[in-house]
Amino acid sequence: MKATNAEAEEDLMIITGSGVIIRMAVSDISTTGRVTQGVRLIRLGDDEHVATVALVEQSQEDDEENSEENVETIESDQEQSE
Repeated sequence: MKATNAEAEEDLMIITGSGVIIRMAVSDISTTGRVTQGVRLIRLGDDEHVATVALVEQSQEDDEENSEENVETIESDQEQSE
């Protein structure tokens, strides 16, 4: 296991031994008190393991792409309901 400090402006990448990659904003991760058991970030199968964890900078492109995808989804949902 590894512990590290992260800033809210960073993203966390978790990579499993089987090649599954999950990227999430650090600011989206729930915080808990010390008497709790923690927060689950990834659910692993019986034969899976976490190969590495990395902190990466958030990029404006990622935010813009996500915003564009959300707008496209909203527009297509509106078209389907008409």
